Amino acid sequence: MNKITTILIVFWLMALTIPQVADASPKSFAAGSIIVPMDPCWQPNRDKAVDSTFLHSSCDTNPNDRGLFQAYGMVYTLVRQGVPVYWIIDAQKSSPNAIDFTINGDPGAPVKKYASGASVNPSARTVDGERLAAHVIEYRGGPFVINVKDLNAKATDLLDGYGNVKKHVALVDFSAPVEKVLADMPPKIAVLGQGATDVLRDYLIMSGLGYQSNLVYDIVQPAQIIDGTLADDYQLFWAPHWIVEDEVASQDDRDKVMAGLRNFLEAGNSAFLECASLESVEGSPRGGVDQSTQKHGGWLTKKDWEIPRIETNAGGQDRKYVVFEDHGSFLTQCASWTYDPKGGHVHNFRPDQDGPYLYNDSVTRFVHDEDGAFPPGNPNIPGFDYYVGGRINGSPTQGFVSYLAGHKYGKCQGRTAEGETGSDFVLDLKLKKAVNNGDYVDLTVHYGEDETLKARYFVNETVA
Repeated sequence: MNKITTILIVFWLMALTIPQVADASPKSFAAGSIIVPMDPCWQPNRDKAVDSTFLHSSCDTNPNDRGLFQAYGMVYTLVRQGVPVYWIIDAQKSSPNAIDFTINGDPGAPVKKYASGASVNPSARTVDGERLAAHVIEYRGGPFVINVKDLNAKATDLLDGYGNVKKHVALVDFSAPVEKVLADMPPKIAVLGQGATDVLRDYLIMSGLGYQSNLVYDIVQPAQIIDGTLADDYQLFWAPHWIVEDEVASQDDRDKVMAGLRNFLEAGNSAFLECASLESVEGSPRGGVDQSTQKHGGWLTKKDWEIPRIETNAGGQDRKYVVFEDHGSFLTQCASWTYDPKGGHVHNFRPDQDGPYLYNDSVTRFVHDEDGAFPPGNPNIPGFDYYVGGRINGSPTQGFVSYLAGHKYGKCQGRTAEGETGSDFVLDLKLKKAVNNGDYVDLTVHYGEDETLKARYFVNETVA
């Protein structure tokens, strides 16, 4: 698995469900504040899809495959517990791999490791043509900061509990460009399609939120969409692999469901669609060509255009053709991990060129094949897209919608030995004693020689 999983999935989980304050301005942080690195230099894993241009001799040399993904779960849990988290991104950077901020500790170390207290004091080096002095540490990929003034006992306990996540403690005061302040209780996500929740389950397990899954999302049924109450409980719906013709039996109900989803978005709420779900909204020659799609779809194209509005699966599926746009967006932070497009029902997509169709003016093509490069030919013909986002109907007051190609970007499996994967297993428990509203159940699974997995299931949204 690679970092694009977290870019496109967990970023959405946090950015569109956690209440936030837009900032986009430098903020001063005092010594003692916590930095959560999100780049392969300071939060390394064993993913080989890394551009070594951005690595150097001072980087952390102890890779951990859990830390990067669990960092998002840690941030989510901190925010649930009332601890604000600052998302640091340089909005003016010219590459998704560029530096977001630095800390200068001259003449000493700028930071120390949270767990061990060992100082981190980089030597002078040149990285991607940029000279960095000794005692200066650089952070890329949209790192997070917890202000020292917010480090109460609850915050410290949570940070301690996420031992896989590498964290730094600032030894000096510093300033960083705050893109967003994540704060307050995140609302739940509405997930469309009972059969596709395995996609979300693995993402949550990877982020360390598997034990909180009943707090993160609910599966919604067509009746909840038809009756118009979706917006009463949710601000975002996610369709990981949702085919309207399969999920909703009758044409009349399909019309009502699609109309209900459009109304939800036009009221200012958001949606994240993956793989086949795109065809339910835009229609393609391979699927989604349905009367309800025609009447109520066209969310990022135009509603009155004839279906199919998109064409699919003729892109490169090769990282050498892939380009990123809007490098300062919180949705494009790669930090030198590379994106490998994944297959599925929809590998890639673009507006149907026989229309000729276009996206509405609000859409950003975050990740796509280089225009004119694949398929080769006219540079004015757009390359196929892997990830786009914009406002339904192009309206700045209506909901943000994101389309992602590919069925699944990560899977969690047991491991029997180094380099070998084991089988998935299901543990089915039946409690003899009723669990009351507000209670929770703790479960600890011991496996291997010294491995443990702890989970806590909450009956409702009460958090211990």
